[in-house]
Amino acid sequence: MRANLYFKTIVFGIIFFLSSAAYALVNNSLYLGMGALSHGLNKSSQEANGETNTLGTFYYPIVAKIPFEIGFDWQIAPYAGYSYLLANQSSDGGSKTTYLFLGVPLVYNFNEVFSVEGGLTILWYTIEGQGGLKTSRNSTSTTTYGLPASYQRTRTIALDLGFGCTLADYHIALNTMVESLFSPTRRTYSAMLTFTYQLWEF
Repeated sequence: MRANLYFKTIVFGIIFFLSSAAYALVNNSLYLGMGALSHGLNKSSQEANGETNTLGTFYYPIVAKIPFEIGFDWQIAPYAGYSYLLANQSSDGGSKTTYLFLGVPLVYNFNEVFSVEGGLTILWYTIEGQGGLKTSRNSTSTTTYGLPASYQRTRTIALDLGFGCTLADYHIALNTMVESLFSPTRRTYSAMLTFTYQLWEF
């Protein structure tokens, strides 16, 4: 009799916690929006105008996210992003760089507004050479040289930690990513700010 009472109490407690869980992201919903990714915060880069940038190289991907319920205020929220439409151009205009990434973080919701997340993200970094000729001018003459037509893609895995805030149907998140975590010479830090809208619930 007592064991049966304990069992019923445990089952009731599980049902209560699952039913009272608060989620900042709506489960089984498609969130779609834009992001601003600053890659290589610990490395300097050269902008298209020739200036040196110490805040990393910026990319502007389209981002999609779909959260699913696990229970006890936890979710799993796969997301993907691609910066193809707003590719980053090299300083000489000879190549463009794009980022494609896919992550599957675990999300913990403090309430219906704030959440934190963490997991692994795969990033594909692609450089495409445009080919053709480039003419450079100086004070007395011009120089024409060929630009390479090439395609190079690298893949890395990053530790992804983030913080999110939901306001009505809008979700704002700030994520930090660390690539090559165990390699002091190759380790790269990045940050990404995303702004998405709950487009569809299924």
